[in-house]
Amino acid sequence: MDLTSFRKEIKEVHKYSYYDKTETDDFRLFEYDSPDYVNKISKFDYVKDKSSNMIELSTTDEKAFAAYKKNILSLGYKETGTGKVPGGEAYKDYAKKELRLRLVFPKENTEPPKSYTIIVLK
Repeated sequence: MDLTSFRKEIKEVHKYSYYDKTETDDFRLFEYDSPDYVNKISKFDYVKDKSSNMIELSTTDEKAFAAYKKNILSLGYKETGTGKVPGGEAYKDYAKKELRLRLVFPKENTEPPKSYTIIVLK
């Protein structure tokens, strides 16, 4: 999905509001908040390497995150790897054909509100 279509859908269909924009020589990042401020969705567009473009959903709703994970598994995604991001949070990668997702879990000792993240890599 191109950036224009993404912005239109996120604002008109999902009623998210504009949060922030970051632009560098390498990428453009647009962030939007849900009406209840529980979810944030971000779109990264990379200038030089379009294959690195991704969408990231962060939520503080642990039950919703668990439901997303359940849906991912029911759609046939298989776990392909685990690790830690530079901030120390654990992640699990999932794939189905050429589609890749990364679920990032908060650190064990994190104080609420904990942030859970799903990254759509391709």
